[in-house]
Amino acid sequence: MDYKKEVEVIPSATNARRLTANALSEVESLALSVAQIGPAIEVLFVVGAIGAVIGVGAPLVILIAGIAYLMHANTTSEFSKSVVSAGGYTSYMERAFGRRGGIFSGWMYVLGFTGISSGFMLLVALWTQTAIQALFSVTVPWPICLVVVALILTMVMLRGVVISSKVAIALFAFELLVVVVGLAVIALHSGTTFTAKAFTFTGFSNSGVAVAFPLAIFMFVGASNPAPMSEEIQNPTKSVSRAVLMAVVTATVMFTIASVIIDAGYQNSAAALSKVAIPFLSAPGIVHSGVISDLIYIAGFTSVCSIFLAGFNAGSRVLYSLANRGIVPSGLGKLNKFNVPGNAIIAAISIWGIIALVGGWYFGLSTGFGDIAGIGSDTYVVLLIIVNFALVAFYMKEKTPEQGSSKLWLQGILPIGGALVLAYVLWESIKPGASGVPGWDWLIVTVLTAVAVIVGLSYRAPSTVAS
Repeated sequence: MDYKKEVEVIPSATNARRLTANALSEVESLALSVAQIGPAIEVLFVVGAIGAVIGVGAPLVILIAGIAYLMHANTTSEFSKSVVSAGGYTSYMERAFGRRGGIFSGWMYVLGFTGISSGFMLLVALWTQTAIQALFSVTVPWPICLVVVALILTMVMLRGVVISSKVAIALFAFELLVVVVGLAVIALHSGTTFTAKAFTFTGFSNSGVAVAFPLAIFMFVGASNPAPMSEEIQNPTKSVSRAVLMAVVTATVMFTIASVIIDAGYQNSAAALSKVAIPFLSAPGIVHSGVISDLIYIAGFTSVCSIFLAGFNAGSRVLYSLANRGIVPSGLGKLNKFNVPGNAIIAAISIWGIIALVGGWYFGLSTGFGDIAGIGSDTYVVLLIIVNFALVAFYMKEKTPEQGSSKLWLQGILPIGGALVLAYVLWESIKPGASGVPGWDWLIVTVLTAVAVIVGLSYRAPSTVAS
């Protein structure tokens, strides 16, 4: 494959320099992908929550969700073999559907990622405040927690992709070690409560599937982190594909095992799990262990920090790409002296931080995080669904007689399956009666999607993507 022909062309009139090629290895891209998934935060909150609503069959739900998400991960994997661009999904859409498709997806990304990021910053503030209270018995106002952590991590990001990635990976390594130790302690205190019923459908609480399955799917959404970092990864046409797929497989195994152990720690009782706010911290062997509990609080903090660095690094690359393609203000396409999109990083985190501060003040930390990130996630899922169909369109447009049959499964059947899975998750998230902004999720997501469609249909700019 001719790499140069596949890389997105950035207009030199806008930005003469390029992102640093070969700055990250394949192993580092995999670590960043898993780091953005956030193992510690998912084990702290989501894994136990799934057990609380589904019962003893929670591990099977997580296993099925991981396998199902692989269908979408395959879409990222297949596109990354042909399109190397900081634009990620937005460049994939442009290659499949043309300029308007790129503009539409660019705005869908901006709108969805703004909600996700602003909500996530409230989680950063919430967990930072919680950890400080638990460790030092001091209550620090959450806005101070948010601003201080965001400023420190932003400075790290501005120092270059290698430094910020190594910090994110180091934080991730610590959280992973603590999670493994914590799960081992719970397992040792669980006695004979492990059961094979965890992997049978008889262990399901049918009324909880509609809640548990979407929760499980959302745990994997961060796995596509390497796509926007592809211009900075060694051998991107192979490394990105491997990193994305391996991240989903790794996270699936990790979360499934964690679910088995946590459920066993609560005697496989959904009722017992539902009575505690953070099942991982309240589990046998952990709840009365001061040292391990303290380490878990610290691991939760390092987890949100590693997610921040990995996720916002990727997000800033997409904004950089969109700016150089004329979709968002061109100033966001400038690189600083460390060869990272400094303007995009500063502008995005400033805007997301302001939205987080206003949302946290108005809704409160927990509710604000859930509602704002929920709206952003639902909007983002709409984009993910369409990207799956974009791969099918790309396949139909690019296929040759020699590859037609070999690519049918990877670029035709699996992406359609991924789109259907995500469509179900979206419906369960926004249907009447679903949690979130009461009764308005579906309308807000529809309006945001309509805005992106209108901009995509009406905007005019010269094409900058290589054919």
